[in-house]
Amino acid sequence: MELARKYPPALAALRKIRDKKTASLSRGKADRALFHDVESINDRLKESAATVALFKKIDKMNERFASSIYDLADEAIIAAGEYVLARKHLGDPTMRFEIAQRNFEEGMQHAETSRYKAASRRAHKAIFVGDVVRLVTVLDKAGELHAAKQFQSKALKLYNHKAIRNAIKRRRRHRFKPDAAT
Repeated sequence: MELARKYPPALAALRKIRDKKTASLSRGKADRALFHDVESINDRLKESAATVALFKKIDKMNERFASSIYDLADEAIIAAGEYVLARKHLGDPTMRFEIAQRNFEEGMQHAETSRYKAASRRAHKAIFVGDVVRLVTVLDKAGELHAAKQFQSKALKLYNHKAIRNAIKRRRRHRFKPDAAT
């Protein structure tokens, strides 16, 4: 993006490429690599709302394709507060958690043999935390609090991290406060 700041025509060219690919997807082309390109460009341009808008359009045209690219758009969808849409394409939460757990455990094992042991461990921990927080957040916000708490508990047994502990926002109970004047 530094090139784009120093050379505005590069930014214009990048947007033109993104817009052309977006148009192709909007016309119904079901191409995961094409969507990944658009999502990556939007992410770098800090235009994740465009990713969400495109995902919604794809969802209306081709739900199966939308589900197959959900993992590319999940961060933008969740950040936009589109929890019902996220839950629709999340798939089986148990399977999603098991994949995250397996990747975490295998990654931590691999880190022990890595030349960059500490960096590798940090990376695998960060990936696991992100996966779990997104899963728990979607379940919680989509009205599946019990399931969200179950996955949160399982995750904390694997790796006790503040972001996982805080993934479920405590709801304040509104208490009746009598008016002092009465």
